[in-house]
Amino acid sequence: MHTAFLSIFLLTALCTVPGCKSKADPEVQSTETYTDTKVVYLKDTDLYTHIDSEKYKGSCKIDIPVKATGLSHRLALKPSATISLEMFERLQKWQSEVVQPLAAEHFGLDVSQLKVSASYSCRRVNNGSGSRKMSQHSYGKALDISAFTLSDGTTMTVLKDFRNEHSKGKFLRAVNKASCKFFSTVIGPNGDSYHQDHFHLDIKTRRNKEFVYCH
Repeated sequence: MHTAFLSIFLLTALCTVPGCKSKADPEVQSTETYTDTKVVYLKDTDLYTHIDSEKYKGSCKIDIPVKATGLSHRLALKPSATISLEMFERLQKWQSEVVQPLAAEHFGLDVSQLKVSASYSCRRVNNGSGSRKMSQHSYGKALDISAFTLSDGTTMTVLKDFRNEHSKGKFLRAVNKASCKFFSTVIGPNGDSYHQDHFHLDIKTRRNKEFVYCH
């Protein structure tokens, strides 16, 4: 016991440089319990603001609603998206493990902006066309993306570029396919006529948690 006390005392005494934190510092110990990715999530709160949950209750309730302006400090959402905090965190992981690596592979650049065509909206699937089911947009669990802009200003749209055989089309198709590892529903131009101009991504909860609707 005396040895442990002496060790802590020495570590604290030696750490005299401003900003230095010893191993005995509880703040440092707490961050060690998270992965690097989780730490990024905790520190990136300037990418979103919390919204009063009273505005999103009833049949179209969002659990922990946020207004997100970006998914990282290099990737903006235009316009901003109203989604659940859970969806925001899933999108963060998706952009870091799918979007940016694929952009680097196909273009040698980052994606700097995503064009949001739909986020929160209290409505039925496909805007009520042929369905009585509520859309995941109604719960802040979905996001529609219609275009990707690279750091050099180049923009590619799902509508115009998805089916071409150049780098833009290959990138968009690769994103479409790889997204299925992160969301429970992914629908693009190969899905149906309602999704010819955007990717629909959502985190719908299903009884079979292994099932992913991927098109």
